[in-house]
Formats: sequence, structure tokens, C-alpha cells
Amino acid sequence: MDAAETKPECLTYQHLLGLGIAVAGLYFKFGEDLLQDDIKDALDKIDLDMVGGVDVYTMLDQLSNIFIVVGFIIFAIGFFGCCGACCQWRWMLVIYAIVVILLMIVQIAGIALFASFKGKINSSFSEEATKVLKDNYNAASPTDETKKVKAAFDRMFQTFECCGISNYSDISPGGTTLPLVCCQTSATTPPICLPANANEGCFTKLDELFSKYTTIFIAVGVSVIVFQLLCVIFSFCLCTAISREGAV
Repeated sequence: MDAAETKPECLTYQHLLGLGIAVAGLYFKFGEDLLQDDIKDALDKIDLDMVGGVDVYTMLDQLSNIFIVVGFIIFAIGFFGCCGACCQWRWMLVIYAIVVILLMIVQIAGIALFASFKGKINSSFSEEATKVLKDNYNAASPTDETKKVKAAFDRMFQTFECCGISNYSDISPGGTTLPLVCCQTSATTPPICLPANANEGCFTKLDELFSKYTTIFIAVGVSVIVFQLLCVIFSFCLCTAISREGAV
């Protein structure tokens, strides 16, 4: 088969894939707020925006930046590969393949680090949040600071429809009456919140939110890597075909 007649669909699709990833990064950075403003404000007041020594907000913002940068790199490299395939320039295809392989290594490392960070969230957030809650929510001698922390927790309980960190016992170990924000009430029920009808712990809700975006990120990352591997294989096959025809 004549190399000139080989259609570089794989390289063309990678060209478009890079643009799509970049657009997704821009959307997450400027259009989709992963943590609502009131939750950001609450976590900041509770002093839990830093989890396990990692700034959660910065991490999410950097994740969007990574999507944007990687997307545009894939876009540029895809264009480079397309030119090499269409013009039968082996040197372009070889450079394309090398850069994509290096990019794949970086992406694999990034996915591994991001996946390991979730475990850090699970262990650090629960412990730190529980300690802050118990130290401030039912303080024996409330201060302006403890009142602010209590109000921040109440906002989190109301927004996520949750109670405590693990469960309601973080607020009321003895099983006494709980704050109204810990329960879903209606006009047909008395305005009282008891352990029997308390919402589940906030850690479960926050973990579900983070897991959702972790799964999306890992799935997209793995899919992109597999696609890039196919493009690298295609570029080497095309290089072999060009060599057999004696092209420069």
C-alpha cells in the first residue's frame, strides 16, 4: 500500500482530542465550580481547606490547568504528526512518537499521584474535621471564633444534608437532641431533630463528590493514554511503510 494513500485518521483524531481536553479544562476552571462557593467558605472557616498538607482548592485549580496544558500539547503534537503523515516526513513522525511517549509517561505518573491523593483525603480529612468539630461546635465557653466555626459547620450540614463528620455522634455523643440542620424536616413533622431521623455523616457526602471527579479524571486519562499508544503504533507503522518506499 502506498504510504501517501494511508489516511492518518488516528493522528487527526488526536488533534481533535487535544482540543477537546483543553476545552474541558477551561470549562472546569471557569464554568463548573467543583465546590460551591458556600462550601468553599465553610471549609475555609473550619480551616479544612488544607487537607493532609495539601490545599484542596489549589489542587483542583491545578488539575484544570493540567487539562488545559496537556490538551493544547496534544493538539499541537497531533498537528505535527498529521503533517508528517501527509508529507511522508519520517523525522516528523519519529519526533511525534517520542514526544507522545514522554507525554504518556507524565500522564501515567499524574494519574497515579492523583489516585493516591484520594487515600490521603480519606484518612486526613475525617480525622482533622472531627477534631475541629468536637473542639468548636459545642464549646463550653463559646467565643467569636468558635461561633464562626459552628456557623460554618451548620452551613455544610444544610448544604449537603448531612450531620457530623462520621455521623451525628460527633455532635452529640450521648444521643441528645441535635441541631435542626442535622435533619430533614417538613411542615408535617415537629421542629425537632433526634438521632433516629438524623442525616448521614458529611464525610460520606464529600467523599462521594470527590470520588465522582476522581473517577472522571482517571477514566479520561486512561482513555487518552490508550488512544495515544495506538497513535504511536500507527506512526511507527507509517514510518516503516515510508522507508520501504524510499521516501526521505
